[in-house]
Amino acid sequence: RILGAILAAFLLAVLPLESLGSADSCPRAIPVPPAARLSRRIWNAGDPLAARFLPALRGGGEPKPAKDGESGTLAQLLVARDVDAVYAAIATAKGELDAECLSIAMHRIAKNAMSKTQPGPEFQGNLELRKKTRADPRFQPLLEKIETALSKHGKKFTSRSMAMLAWALAKMSLHDAVTPSLRTLEKEVHRRGKNGLLGEWLPQELAMVAWAYGTERWHSTTIAADLQTEVLARQTDSAKGGPKLEKFKAQELKDLVWGATRMGASVGPLYKAVSEAVILRKLTMFKAQETANLVWGIAHSKVEKGEEEEKSVYLAALLEETEREVSRRGAGKYDPMQLSQVLDACVAARRFSSHLFPIFEALAMAPRPTSPKARITQKEGAINLSRFRPQELKDFLRSFAVAKKGSEAFWGLAADLVINGGPEMGKEVGSRLTNMHEVEFVGIVEAFSLAGRLSGATLNALSAEILRRDLSTFEVGSLASLLFHVEPHYEAKEATKALKAAGAGGKPGGG
Repeated sequence: RILGAILAAFLLAVLPLESLGSADSCPRAIPVPPAARLSRRIWNAGDPLAARFLPALRGGGEPKPAKDGESGTLAQLLVARDVDAVYAAIATAKGELDAECLSIAMHRIAKNAMSKTQPGPEFQGNLELRKKTRADPRFQPLLEKIETALSKHGKKFTSRSMAMLAWALAKMSLHDAVTPSLRTLEKEVHRRGKNGLLGEWLPQELAMVAWAYGTERWHSTTIAADLQTEVLARQTDSAKGGPKLEKFKAQELKDLVWGATRMGASVGPLYKAVSEAVILRKLTMFKAQETANLVWGIAHSKVEKGEEEEKSVYLAALLEETEREVSRRGAGKYDPMQLSQVLDACVAARRFSSHLFPIFEALAMAPRPTSPKARITQKEGAINLSRFRPQELKDFLRSFAVAKKGSEAFWGLAADLVINGGPEMGKEVGSRLTNMHEVEFVGIVEAFSLAGRLSGATLNALSAEILRRDLSTFEVGSLASLLFHVEPHYEAKEATKALKAAGAGGKPGGG
């Protein structure tokens, strides 16, 4: 035993630790490339950046060695912690960057642009940082390199590289400059789908692509149809390569549905297959956000004629399961956006009798704790209506209005919040109404009108806001909606006159 202990100590002192393999980092003992030794944290079978060195996990074989002149670039990209380090690695690269390096570079830049450590409210801070990153003179040349590589050497991109690239492009998009790259990436995904190569993709990779194009509201049936074909194939034993649908994680199922719905795709069989898989598994395995996104996606999904009745059946079953899960878990476990999405799904399914309305109303009206510690430990009041951001408030109130729900006290609290403002996204009290975007403001007016609450001080405040705004920047549909709701009220005659003037002289077809 003593000799054995001495021998073991000698081996640990002499041999690199990575060469021994590790049960928690690799299913098999795989030789670790020099580039990966720079950081033990990246050497993980589940890490997207280690995919290049893990072909043995995808069906056997030894990892491919790094190419000459590229090992240093790849190593620098893998450990880059900021945008400057990424661009420095690109600038010092010898020759053209390969698919792996390009996807990792864009992924690193997107991750940095979404940093939650930026000053100011999280959403606004990220948006400003994204704009700053996009304005960097080094960003556009990188996009051009990616576009060229996808066009000429699309086959060289691994499934992981393509998924990472789709995610990064969607995160960095402002719906303009990255569009050509996403379009070229779509063609490569479709080519692989036609050739049956998507069967080799991991569930997370399929989900990342669905999420990326859904985020972009990419109105194309190609991506969604290819994903549907693969999902249906994985329902049966005929699925080749990747795991079956029943093995997909909750987030992956959610992203497939959410992405397809945001793309406006009519892929009824996909929605049905995912819904059935979720119901069999139960929502207890889903996080609050995953549940909310999933039911919202199914409720707002498009299906072909003849599939509506079938959709109503599996949607009703999914909403029943959601109601049970919300009751079991407690509504306080859901944040304002998730509460809004769940109610929106109930309204879309015409499920007005749902017992969630009174539960959510009580939660929204509970007095908010004053101290930060109390807000964490006390369930009631943690999701007070004052915590809702404009988009969430609009959706939440509209669901109550369409369903004809909400007590006098509830709508009184909502009116007071809209008129007098409240703490929201770091803004001062009284700034809520004036800081609403066009769609949010129009939605608030619609909600109070549909609820029959557009009168008195609420009507006066909203009419004054209409007169304060530059209506020439409003979309024609927004002007028409505002006019429809305020014109019947004599007290809003000045706002009505302003809306008519803007509609007649603003944009083509406005009159």
